[in-house]
Amino acid sequence: MKAFLIGLLFLFVLGFLMCAGIILFPFLMLLVFFLRILIVLALGIFSIWLLGKIVILFFEELRGKTGKREQKGAEMTEKEIGVISHYFGKVSVGIIALNDTLKAGETIHIKGMHDDFTQKVESMQIEHADVKEAKKGDAVGIKVAHPVHEHDKVYKIAA
Repeated sequence: MKAFLIGLLFLFVLGFLMCAGIILFPFLMLLVFFLRILIVLALGIFSIWLLGKIVILFFEELRGKTGKREQKGAEMTEKEIGVISHYFGKVSVGIIALNDTLKAGETIHIKGMHDDFTQKVESMQIEHADVKEAKKGDAVGIKVAHPVHEHDKVYKIAA
């Protein structure tokens, strides 16, 4: 009799689990389906991000953003000396917040999101007074060849 009751109990539990499995199976399948969608979306987003990074690196290398420029067979090096803090469009003057020295006659390279050009510093002004040399910490105004934007980097080109 004891074995009969244990066998009956076993069949009852097995039947209950099968019924529960049949009832829960669609929910489990739905959960698995949504998890697969999330994984595919995450992989898709990661793939797009990675492709963007590769394209950016390719074009930066193509443009030569290594800090060195070649001009007439000579290798030129650039040193960051400041950043554009303001631009006066009517007079084409850019204000450079310097973190190094700059002298009239030196060649600079201005590079930003929208700007990338090289020019010679013809003259400089600090507080509307002409100066031949500016030092670290000065805010110097120079006439620029092209419009510039705030936060553009300014590099001094040295041979």
